[in-house]
Amino acid sequence: MIEVIMKNTHLKPALKWPGGKRWLAPQFCKLFPFYKDYRWVEPFCGGLGLTLSLLPEKALLSDINPHLINFYKQVAKGLRIPVERLKNDSETYYRLRDEFNRLIKKGKADTPKAAWLFYYLNRTGYNGLCRFNGDGLFNVPFGRYKNITYQHTFSECFIILIAPAITVFVALMVMACLMFRSVGIKTSPINIHFQSLNKYFNAGNSGIALTKN
Repeated sequence: MIEVIMKNTHLKPALKWPGGKRWLAPQFCKLFPFYKDYRWVEPFCGGLGLTLSLLPEKALLSDINPHLINFYKQVAKGLRIPVERLKNDSETYYRLRDEFNRLIKKGKADTPKAAWLFYYLNRTGYNGLCRFNGDGLFNVPFGRYKNITYQHTFSECFIILIAPAITVFVALMVMACLMFRSVGIKTSPINIHFQSLNKYFNAGNSGIALTKN
């Protein structure tokens, strides 16, 4: 499967993702051949810009955003988007945004429907933002793009996500302090107040998994 997709070097992410790392791909592509036998680890994978550029045979992909990870997991299962229901207008957008939030309230945010709704909101919402309020509900406004082409399937992402050596998971941040270590310097814990930071990550923004050590 991976050998087939490796012939195509212009794979585009299915999602918009502000702060994406795709622009770094040319630099990484120069270095990656020297490490192709290693596992690619991306703790905050976001839109998969780098992964789809490098196309590693082994990868560990994670993100703290459960809706993002659900989308990728559903894509790996063959997710199909009901494009006939998708329209680039404010009425449709806010109606489907309400549907998505109802699924969150019902604890059904890990379903195929939640995945395609997340895709629609990502492509149609303002600037591709992924933002949630204090209650964990999606609150990005309508984006007002002139033209949007919605994908029915995601064959490119599907091929790489179903590879046996590709693992995708949600990384949860549960951290009380950070430990900074340096050779020759005494290890010392630096206590940090994570209240605002945790609120940011729990609101659905991309983050790195931290382990208490």
